[in-house]
This record gives sequence, structure tokens and C-alpha cells, in this order.
Amino acid sequence: MVPDPLPLAGYGAAALVLVLGLVLLAGHLPPAGGPLRRGLVWLNLLLLAALFAALAALAIGRLPWPAAVIAGGLALLAGPLAFQALPRGWRDGTVGLAGLAAVSALLVLLLLLV
Repeated sequence: MVPDPLPLAGYGAAALVLVLGLVLLAGHLPPAGGPLRRGLVWLNLLLLAALFAALAALAIGRLPWPAAVIAGGLALLAGPLAFQALPRGWRDGTVGLAGLAAVSALLVLLLLLV
């Protein structure tokens, strides 16, 4: 059975963002710094949990399990490499946290619509 390419592409992209976000947040825990930075860390944790739930719902409802496992595995392998390719300011600063929050929120909304 050939999976529908649109949900599979969305699942793969969202899984990559989830892994990338988890690697990025691992460097910011425990939350330290000013109130903006701490707030962004907690916001990202909540958004990544929502992204995980949306990914699970998409995988269970729309994708065959072999395709979901393969796409998730590729995202798990590519996430740390994508993190290393980011500029240092995005990895270690509030710009990266704000960008991750924006992308995660957008993907959660898109996955709920797919």
C-alpha cells in the first residue's frame, strides 16, 4: 500500500522539527537566564509535546505503520545533523527558541488540518 504523499511529507518534516527541537532544548535545560528565556523554554516544551501528540494522531489515523516508522527513523537520524548545521546564535540564543516556538506552533496547526 502506497501512503498518501502529503501526510507522509508533513509527518517527516514535523518529526524532524520535533527531534531538532528536543536537541535544541536539551542545551537550555535546566531553564536559566532571564524571564523571557525561561518562558520560551517552557513554551517550547509545551509546543513540542503538542507536536508529538499531533504526530502520533497523524501516524495512527492516516499513515501505514511501516511508512511512519521509516520517516520517524530518518528524522531521528537527521535531527542532530540539522542541529549542527544551524548557526551558533540560533542554537544557543533566544532567537533559536523563538524560531522553534513559531515553527512548532505552525506545524501543530497544519497537522491538525491535514
